[in-house]
Amino acid sequence: MTVPLFDTQTPAAGLTPRPAAGTTRPLVIGLDLSLTSTGICLPDGTTYRIKTRAADGDRRLTHIRDNIRDNIALHAPHLAVIEDLPRHAMGAGITAMVHGIARAELIDAGVPYGIV
Repeated sequence: MTVPLFDTQTPAAGLTPRPAAGTTRPLVIGLDLSLTSTGICLPDGTTYRIKTRAADGDRRLTHIRDNIRDNIALHAPHLAVIEDLPRHAMGAGITAMVHGIARAELIDAGVPYGIV
């Protein structure tokens, strides 16, 4: 018998869904990567942005990297979901730098990731 990993029913408003007995839900972190305002969704559903200033130059990359590293250490996610790079966009090259540091942190921490 297989047990589904996720509930397929939507919970009623105000109720917190619970996993089936004897199972645990995977901890997932979401990353919407950008050099100016990276969006983060933590496993508990909390969302926030990492805002950076152009005046800080490439130090923005280390600020984003350190924040992602801290969240991986604190929340120990089982999986990360990353928004894909924009195709044929003027800023795709700049955003790719952020993707590189984020993916390197996930790889170093042993956290698999998917691109959506």
